[in-house]
Amino acid sequence: MLKKIKFKFILALSCLLLVVTAANICAAADTRGFFANPEINKLIDENYKLVVRNGYSELRIPESLHGIKRDIFSKNALDAAARLIANGFPVYLVGETVRDLAAGLKADDFDFSTPASIEEQRQIFGDKLKTVTIPSGFTFGHINYPDERVDLAAFSNIPAAYLGLEGVPEFEPDSLYSTSLLYDSFQRDLTFNALYYDLQTGDIIDWHGGLHDLREGIIETMTDADVVFTNDARFALRALRFKAQFNFEFSENIELAMRANAERYISALKHGGTLSKMFRPGTARRSFEVLTDYGVFGILFPAVKDICDNKEYKDYAIKAMDFLDSQHEAPKGMFIALLLRPAMKDKSIKEILDAQGTIYNWHEGEREAAEKILRGYAEPDNKDKNNKELDEAA
Repeated sequence: MLKKIKFKFILALSCLLLVVTAANICAAADTRGFFANPEINKLIDENYKLVVRNGYSELRIPESLHGIKRDIFSKNALDAAARLIANGFPVYLVGETVRDLAAGLKADDFDFSTPASIEEQRQIFGDKLKTVTIPSGFTFGHINYPDERVDLAAFSNIPAAYLGLEGVPEFEPDSLYSTSLLYDSFQRDLTFNALYYDLQTGDIIDWHGGLHDLREGIIETMTDADVVFTNDARFALRALRFKAQFNFEFSENIELAMRANAERYISALKHGGTLSKMFRPGTARRSFEVLTDYGVFGILFPAVKDICDNKEYKDYAIKAMDFLDSQHEAPKGMFIALLLRPAMKDKSIKEILDAQGTIYNWHEGEREAAEKILRGYAEPDNKDKNNKELDEAA
């Protein structure tokens, strides 16, 4: 009886944590007044049909309305932006940071987009500018300050795969780069991650209805979702992550694509770097349920692919994720160890972790941590508190 009561308490606590985490984006907005401001909502509603799926109109929310001042940015971020502006290049804060600012959350990661090419950035920042080139050939810049890294990206071109799609302007697909903020916005994964904060004016710029979608709790792509996810499978995994993390709904465009092709998208992934962000305390159970619902959990956790659809495994995994959700914070590698634990019945720990490594890029020390946890589960006399509480719950 005591174990049942304890498990019910853990389950209730984890559900509460999930609700709080899923609601924090919309709820936090009220604390800053962004979506509580009727003038902002009027602009969003009046301009939604103009900015969604046409690729040409922009919605600007002036600083005088949204009240997000540039002095909340770090000194380093402002210094990098000021140097670019002084050299005649506009600078825009972009992506998840702008989304979080609109939702009233703290900004602590600064990614800038600018029409300045990498060569022009080098002329401005000299040896302070470091670069990374990804497999597509696109080169990103970043400046390492003593206590912070500020990322700079030259404007991207629209992906060549989008040529001729609804809402996509005409463009020349021969270059990875552009000098157009509009073109750059099409390189983003989802509408609410394609918002920009203009460092020159303080305006928030929305090309694709991202503010509307953020306010309404909708996950949407800028154009045909099947083309977007086929072009970059990471975007499909990120869409699933945001569905779990924020408890948002997919648009019809995404829902149809996911139901038909989620397995194909996720099978094309080279790595599942988003997994550690999905399976954090507070969203672990929701993440398991979302990945299972769309039929891709076994792809992302290959060591349990043969058993993940069994009722016994699902019951175990839900209880294990409820346990994880009940924790204030989880040790490194814990979510992987919990989800792969049932595979230990007929696989060695090395086989289990090797299989996971085919889809997942281990973070520093993560594999070793997961191995230690799994070895602890294999020892019947292990007295580790986490093992004991999980065994009682599961």
